[in-house]
Amino acid sequence: MTSSLQNAFIPFFVFMLGASFGSFFKLTVDRYSTSDSVIFKPSYCFSCKKNIAWLHNIPVFSYLFLKGKCAECSVKIDFYSFLCELLTGVFSVAFYLFFLTSGKCSESGLLTGVVGVLFVLIMTWLSVFDFQHRIIPHKITYSSIIFFLLYFMVTNESHLSPMKHIGIAFFFMDSIYIFLQLFKRQKLEYNNVLLPVLIWSFIFFFLHNILWAFLISIISLLLTLYGFEIKKSLINALLWLVLISLTLFYFIKFILLDFDFPSFAILFSGIGIVYLICEVLLYFLSLFFSSGKDMSSDMEALDKSNIVLGGGDITVFALISVYLGSIRAFFALFLSSILALIWISVAKMLFKDKIVSQFIPFVPFIALACFIIMMVFK
Repeated sequence: MTSSLQNAFIPFFVFMLGASFGSFFKLTVDRYSTSDSVIFKPSYCFSCKKNIAWLHNIPVFSYLFLKGKCAECSVKIDFYSFLCELLTGVFSVAFYLFFLTSGKCSESGLLTGVVGVLFVLIMTWLSVFDFQHRIIPHKITYSSIIFFLLYFMVTNESHLSPMKHIGIAFFFMDSIYIFLQLFKRQKLEYNNVLLPVLIWSFIFFFLHNILWAFLISIISLLLTLYGFEIKKSLINALLWLVLISLTLFYFIKFILLDFDFPSFAILFSGIGIVYLICEVLLYFLSLFFSSGKDMSSDMEALDKSNIVLGGGDITVFALISVYLGSIRAFFALFLSSILALIWISVAKMLFKDKIVSQFIPFVPFIALACFIIMMVFK
């Protein structure tokens, strides 16, 4: 194979590989609320129920060849399937061309590029879920968080750095979520991480040993599995206020007065450990063990709440913080808000006679913001 043919084949292969992932993503989203297996049941037409032949199941090209219609019953194929395949393929090629051939990550090797492509694919997958169902499956976000945490803890010299990022992300987003609940005068449900985080914050004043965060988290996890919770909304609100006040005190002491950044990093690393054990690990344990109350169902229900900020948004932001770091994650959040406002303004101008819903899927915007930041700052 000549050099020119090879240079043309590799981007085409990357495009088809990305489009294939996009096709699978759309399949999982379409079958999310059904009993159909996403692995063992072949692709089929939702109209005539006939299996789709492999020749008619080639990403992007089959849709164009069939002119967007089923080969058996001529019913229109969902255009979003074609769009998902096309965008995923384009994103994959763009990432490959910019990062793997520009030399900007050559010092990190191929593994950095592979992990980056994986992050792009996961964010695209979550965007499709949010766009179609307005829900973010925690199985995807929590599994991704664990994977990227392990990756960065192995490859980074500072093993606690990823924990710090996840602690900052969850604490910041959970605090906003609680304030929104209080502002809208909704019942403040028990949060599994509230009490252990508060206990760790008090102990941290005397002992800066991160092992205490592990111990507190394990004890809290066992208590939660046995059904312990604080049912009084007022008590939960007071505990959150105490926790936020204590965190502000630490911020003033360690950052503004003492300039002791390592201690503040240990504080949020401990908070990250608490979240990882008392929320992420608890979620997976609740899938296998019954404790009288289905904790995983409660967590998934957060995504369908009528609060502007949902549980899915919190976990997505935590995932982004682990991969990009806290500073770039906050910048992505700011940029995505601008992109969402631009979209709403344009949509209102284009569809003046129609009501434009204020409840828009936010994950596609924050995913786009992440892609922009990766291109600019990588």
